[in-house]
Amino acid sequence: MKTLFYFILLCLTCLTISCISTDGFYINTTDYVNIIEVSIPDTVNNLQDAQIRAKAMAPNGCWSNLNFVFSKNTGFEYSLIAIGNYETQGTCPEVIVYKDTIINFKPTNTGIYKFFITKTPYDISIDTMIVK
Repeated sequence: MKTLFYFILLCLTCLTISCISTDGFYINTTDYVNIIEVSIPDTVNNLQDAQIRAKAMAPNGCWSNLNFVFSKNTGFEYSLIAIGNYETQGTCPEVIVYKDTIINFKPTNTGIYKFFITKTPYDISIDTMIVK
């Protein structure tokens, strides 16, 4: 499953298309977006719904279609990333683009769950949840 997750990330990175048209400069790519807030409950009961909240931010108006990808790595490990579409012909509106999400998470076993959150492409934080 972890290999599939990294394969998907590799495919997203490979979708990066940069070309120069006859009219000028043009970029269209799908890439990581910064996750600026995450809220994961510290402790929950087994088989009970828990809400994971997250907020992503893109720095300008060339970004659109922000989405979160929440995936299971192993039995007790999960990953959360945010991605978006970046499209420009050279200039971008000076507006910040946000996206919020609530992920309903229902643990099926007791134990300590780890969540790997990609806040930026080079900043991955780990949060834990105790399931009783």
